[in-house]
Amino acid sequence: NGGLIVPGQFFLENSKETRGSEGRVNGTKQINSLYFMANLGWRNQLYLDITGRNDWSSALVYTNGTGNYSYFYPSVSSSWVFTESFEMPHWLTFGKVRASWAQVGNDTSPYFINRGYSITNYELSNGNVYGNAMADSSVDPDIKPERKNSIELGLDARLFSGRLTFDFAWYDETIKNQIGSVPLPNESGLNGGLITNVGSLQNKGLELSVGVVPVRTNDFQWTSTFNYWDNTTLVKDLHESYGEYRKLDGDPDYGNYRIGSVAYNGGQYGVLMSDSKPKVWKSDDPNDPRNGMKILTFNNTDKQAYYTRSYEIEEVGKLQPDFEGSWNNEFKYKNLTLSVLIDARYGGHLASYSNKYGTTYGFLETSLKGRDGHGGIVWTSQ
Repeated sequence: NGGLIVPGQFFLENSKETRGSEGRVNGTKQINSLYFMANLGWRNQLYLDITGRNDWSSALVYTNGTGNYSYFYPSVSSSWVFTESFEMPHWLTFGKVRASWAQVGNDTSPYFINRGYSITNYELSNGNVYGNAMADSSVDPDIKPERKNSIELGLDARLFSGRLTFDFAWYDETIKNQIGSVPLPNESGLNGGLITNVGSLQNKGLELSVGVVPVRTNDFQWTSTFNYWDNTTLVKDLHESYGEYRKLDGDPDYGNYRIGSVAYNGGQYGVLMSDSKPKVWKSDDPNDPRNGMKILTFNNTDKQAYYTRSYEIEEVGKLQPDFEGSWNNEFKYKNLTLSVLIDARYGGHLASYSNKYGTTYGFLETSLKGRDGHGGIVWTSQ
C-alpha cells in the first residue's frame, strides 16, 4: 500500500501506508538430524548402548551461508547385573552397577546471531519520514555450538525381596561454549555487546536414595524413602571481557542494591558479593588495640553514629546450598494411600530486598533496638 520503504523487502511494516500491522513468521528455525542407535545385551547381565547424532541447525548459519552449524555428539552407556553372574546370598535380591558417558550438542535461539534492522517512522502533516534502526550488537564469526559432556557412575541394589533398596549415583556434567553476550567498550556504539561463547558451567555431585518397607501385610504397607543430593555448580572459562566477575542479578556496589549474585572463574555459580560490610580499623602498628574494630561515622545533624561502609567488594554468601534432601513416607491401606513428604535444604543464602528496606526505614521489629536510648552503638570520640 503506497509502495515499499526498502525496495525488495516484502513484509507489512515495510509498506509506506500501513499502520499498526505486522505480519511475519516468528521464532522459526530448522534442524536436520542424522542419528544411529545400537543396543547390545549378553545373557541378561551385560548391556551396552551406543548412540551418535549429527545436527545441522539454521540458528547457527550466518547470512553469508557460513558458520559452525554442523555438530556431532555421541554417547555410550553400560550396565552389569552382577547378581546374574555370581551366586549371591539369599538376602541380596538384585544388584547392578552402571556407567555412562554422553555428549549433547545445542544451538541457540532463531536469528540470535543474525541481527537485522527495524523500521521506524514519524508521521508529519505532509506525510511520513522513515528510518532504519540497526542492531546494537555484534556477532563473533567463530561462534561454536554448545556442548554438554556428562559422566555418571551408579549402583542399584535391592535386599530382602525389596524391603531395603539403595540407589547411588555420582555425576560430572560440563556445559562448554555457552552462548551469550559480553560487553564492548562504549566507544564501539554497540550497547548490546558481542554475541559469542561466554564460558562453561560444571555440575558435579552425588545422589543417594535409600528405601525401606518396615511393614508389609496383605492390606497395609508402609514405605519410607530417604533422598540426599549434593550438587556444586562451578564457573569455568568465563570470557575475559566480563572482568573480575559477571553480574547475574542485583549489584554489589550500586545504588540501593549493594548486593548481587555474580559468577567468576573458578567460583561457584551465584556467589553473593557486597561492598556494605563495615569498615574496620587497620593500623601499621600491630599493637594498636583498635585493630579490627568497626569504624563509626558520626552524623552531627541527627546526633547519632553508624557503621562506616567499607566500599570494598567482597564475598558475603552463596546461593547454592551445601546439600539437599527429602524424607517421604507412604502409607497404603487397600486402595487408599497417604503420603507425607519433608524437604530439607541446608546452607545457602538469600538476599531479601524487602527485609533490607523494611529495616532501613524502621518498619521491621529488628530496627527497634536502641530507639529508646537504652541500646544501639556506643560512640567513642577519637
